[in-house]
Formats: sequence, C-alpha cells, structure tokens
Amino acid sequence: MCHILYCVCHIVHCICVIYCIVYVSYVVLYVMYCMCVIYCIVYVSYIALYMRHILHCMSHIALYMCHILYCMSHILHCICVIYCIVCVIYCIVYVIYCIVHVSYIVLYLSYIVLYMCHKLHCICVIYCTVYVSYIVLYMCNILRCICHILYVSYIALYMCHIFYCVCVIYCIVYASYILLTLRLLMSYIYIYMCGAPILDISRSHTTTPHSR
Repeated sequence: MCHILYCVCHIVHCICVIYCIVYVSYVVLYVMYCMCVIYCIVYVSYIALYMRHILHCMSHIALYMCHILYCMSHILHCICVIYCIVCVIYCIVYVIYCIVHVSYIVLYLSYIVLYMCHKLHCICVIYCTVYVSYIVLYMCNILRCICHILYVSYIALYMCHIFYCVCVIYCIVYASYILLTLRLLMSYIYIYMCGAPILDISRSHTTTPHSR
C-alpha cells in the first residue's frame, strides 16, 4: 500500500509539475502575446506618426503651391492690366490719327474749294468786264441812234463817233488783255497739271525754233 501511495503521490507530483509547466508556458505565451500586441500598437502608432508627418509635409507643399498659384495669378492680373492700358493707349493714338487724317482731308477739301472759288471769281470778273463793255457799246449805239434820230449837229455826231471809236479801242485793248490773262491762266494750269515751262507772254507770238 505504501508503494501504491508513493506511486500515486509521484503521479500527482508529476501531474502538478506538468500543470505548473503548462501554466508557466501559458503565462509565458500570454506575456509574449501581450508584448506582440504592445509591439503592434507601438508600430501602428509609429506608422500613424509617420503618416502624420507625411500629411504635414503634404500640407506644407500644398500651401507652397497655393502661394505660387497666388503669385502667378497676381502676375497674370498685372499683365492683364498692362495689356488693357496698352490697348487704351493704342485706341487713343488711333483716334488722334483718325482726327488728324480727317482734318487733313477737310483742309485739302477747303483748299480745293478756295481754289475753285478763286477761279470762279476770276471768271466772274472777266464776265462782268465783258458785260460792262457790252453795255458801254450798247449805250454808244443807243447814243448814236439818238443823235441820228434827233438830227443833232455834226459836232455832236463827230464827238459821239470819236467816243465810240475810243470805246471800241478800249474794248479791243481790254479784250487783248483778257486774252493774255487767259493765256497766262492756261499756262499756269498746264504747268500745274503737266509740269511744262512757263510761257513768256511778254515776247511776240512768232518764235523761232531755237527759242522754242
């Protein structure tokens, strides 16, 4: 019986030892599990900190890019303002050019009108002179007719005849002067249009080929 009790005690002791070994191994495994969990938590927290650092750097980069975009927009705004100012200056210069061109056209037209008025004035003066000479001749004819009708004396007729001759001579001289003036006017017109030399009207009408 003692031997059986000894065997039973030895078995119980072995079972207790095995239980203690199993329990210690369980405790060791549990401690290792806790350490693994702690290591995972620490590693995850490290990864989270690293990601936070990365996000912080990305935010700084985003802020720097926003600053660059703001500077570019400011530069673009300045370029647009300068372009608008240049366009306004160009429009002002173009308007001034148009005004100057229109004033030049108006001045040229006024010069043409003045030139035509001067020519018209010369024509009117010539016409009035011819008309006055015609009236004088007509009055002389009327006076001669009256003298013939009333049988005025020979002296009156002779004086009227002399006056008539003087008027005729005056008209001939004035007509020659008008012809010379017209010839001078035609020569100036010919010079203005074709660039021909001025004709010397003070010389005689018959010119030699050498003088031509």
